[in-house]
Amino acid sequence: MLAVALAVGTPGAATNVLSGVLPPGVHWGYSLGVVYLIWLLVLAMLAPLSFWFAGVKRRRRDWWLSYL
Repeated sequence: MLAVALAVGTPGAATNVLSGVLPPGVHWGYSLGVVYLIWLLVLAMLAPLSFWFAGVKRRRRDWWLSYL
């Protein structure tokens, strides 16, 4: 929650997050559309990495790759 407080831009609320008390007027979270957009951006960033790693596992047969 501390990272969320800093990402939202309320550093004053970040100090109260550890105690579990939110100051009045601080609203947490994002709308559902923003959450879906962030989710899609993360997937778009991870897809090339996943395809690259699948190629590495296909090309190499090292024993330790089976654990990843």
